[in-house]
Amino acid sequence: MIAALCLVLLAPLQLQRDSAVDERAERRITPEVLVVREASPAVVYIVSTGVEVFQDIFGRPVGQPNRSAGTGVMVDADGFLVTNFHVVANVAALEGSRSEGARIEVQFDSEVDPKTYQAQLVSFARSEDLALLKITGERKFPTVKLGISSDLMIGERVIAIGNPFQQKLSVSAGIISGLHRDLTVQGSLYRFNDLIQTDASINHGNSGGPLLNINGELIGINTVVREGAENMGYAIPVDRVRDVLLNELFAPQWEKAWMGFELESEPSLKVARVQAGSPAAEAGIAVGDEITAIEGFVLAEVSSEARAADGKSPRTPRGEYNNRRLTLLPGVEVPLTLRNAAGLRAVTLRGWPKVDGILYERLGLTVGRVRVGAGTMLSVDRVAPGGPAAAIGLVKGDLIDALRSPDGRTWSVSQPEGLARLVFALPAQSTLEIDVLRDEDRDFLLETGELFKGSLVLR
Repeated sequence: MIAALCLVLLAPLQLQRDSAVDERAERRITPEVLVVREASPAVVYIVSTGVEVFQDIFGRPVGQPNRSAGTGVMVDADGFLVTNFHVVANVAALEGSRSEGARIEVQFDSEVDPKTYQAQLVSFARSEDLALLKITGERKFPTVKLGISSDLMIGERVIAIGNPFQQKLSVSAGIISGLHRDLTVQGSLYRFNDLIQTDASINHGNSGGPLLNINGELIGINTVVREGAENMGYAIPVDRVRDVLLNELFAPQWEKAWMGFELESEPSLKVARVQAGSPAAEAGIAVGDEITAIEGFVLAEVSSEARAADGKSPRTPRGEYNNRRLTLLPGVEVPLTLRNAAGLRAVTLRGWPKVDGILYERLGLTVGRVRVGAGTMLSVDRVAPGGPAAAIGLVKGDLIDALRSPDGRTWSVSQPEGLARLVFALPAQSTLEIDVLRDEDRDFLLETGELFKGSLVLR
């Protein structure tokens, strides 16, 4: 009875003590703490593994893993994130080589998400030291709010978040020390213009992480620290990051899979042209079909009012389509939903490598590599119906011996990528003289009489 009475009498004192503790804790919550709480879930740790190839003492190629680490920041809830190009340069160097040793792993803070994600290198702007990655998950990912950098003030308070020296989720605070700084990085080809200078600690491993203002808005991407100097870090202004994202990193030229169809001008999602014999033609896509969904994602118009409720900018169906189109890989089945006068229908599309698409569109053929004697040659694989290659009688199995332009320049190409680069740079209606070898008598010997010549007119 006495014990119960004591508890009743002491209860108000305990409430006062708890209230005082809460007050002291509240006073500790500074603007910096609020910024970190809001922005840190969107900051990721990146480990990029490439393969450095060198020759052993016997002249044989040997691969050795080459790792780099850095930071990235989520800019789109569907899984797009931005980092520095130099963080993933070792993987970018292997683009097109299909090296199984190349991979990019992305991790959030373990309290946000303990999973390790495999990231796709979508695109990069080497001269801007920016790269766009994509991860895929079964949820929407946290993102940072994009601010503006045109109104920054020297002395303004800023926060940097990153993973320096593999210390995950490390935070530093400081001020903007200078604006419009130009910097050349010793020992590299990088020359940066118009950078933000800050005394917030930016160390190796912070590269690609966010520089935030006191409102938690992204104002820059941390990129370099001046060697030999203290408290001199630099960030790429967010206005430039936004411009590079829109005009370079999300540009159609980064599409890795060729589908063989074109859409009408924006904002339409109606098919304007289908290349005969292409993946689109094989899937049954026709001119006039309208794409309404890609990979199960419905491309529906979203009003500005609906987006205003969650503070995000409006996005058009064409923009949503472009984002998803950019990450499609060759050889992977992609479900599409189409609409025409007859209603909705589903098709499955399997794209070709971009190199094959360029050659098929421009020359009306695709090629592969075959060993001939001690070397390799390009062998005609597919021939497009009614295309330039078909017009001069090229057939599957023809070996490309040489190419010449009307002004006398001669090219001998042994890589599909080299041939694609050549024809991509030439304008439509250009003429290429081509020499091909054809084993007509099937004796597996190529003779002088089996050399054929023709003139390809590029589409």
